[in-house]
Amino acid sequence: MYVNMKKNTKLKLVIAMSQLILDKGLANTSPQDVLTLSGIGKGSLYHHFSGKEDLAFYAIQYNVEQFIEENQLIFNETVTGKIKLSNFIKKNRNFEKGCFLGQMTRDKLILSTPKLKVEVLRGFSWLKNQLEHVISQCIDEGACFQNTNAAELSNLIISVIQGSYITVTGLDDEKLYPNIMNILENMIFKK
Repeated sequence: MYVNMKKNTKLKLVIAMSQLILDKGLANTSPQDVLTLSGIGKGSLYHHFSGKEDLAFYAIQYNVEQFIEENQLIFNETVTGKIKLSNFIKKNRNFEKGCFLGQMTRDKLILSTPKLKVEVLRGFSWLKNQLEHVISQCIDEGACFQNTNAAELSNLIISVIQGSYITVTGLDDEKLYPNIMNILENMIFKK
């Protein structure tokens, strides 16, 4: 029971920091912010973590794992590559919050700290590998042209999706998103 309480305390701190990183950025998040949001006492913070950077590492790792788990459901479906890719492209996205990975790539403190940056890069590398695999499936199934370069197309898909967050937010029009994704699909798949 005591061990579970300790794990629960640590997890609450990690989840609080993971939310604050996305909402405020790492530089603007104080240990007090984490304590307030988590409802955990100061002693527990320094019992579990050596400092803010250590907690940030676990919080970023948590965000990346959440991203992977959410998208793994799509990539693990037992359907054609075309359906998997279409489901990934057209999945509902939270434009108010933004993409977990995209948010963290805009955080200068995260990117200037090698230990933290590597976790964000791990998330993008995972996504790129998944997309390349599914695109290769699409090519084998005849859904994409034979001369399609899976690596280049995966970069394009990631760029268009990340850019759509900015476009939808900048123009304050979430209705643009399905149109952008339909255009992307029309470029990818054979007619």
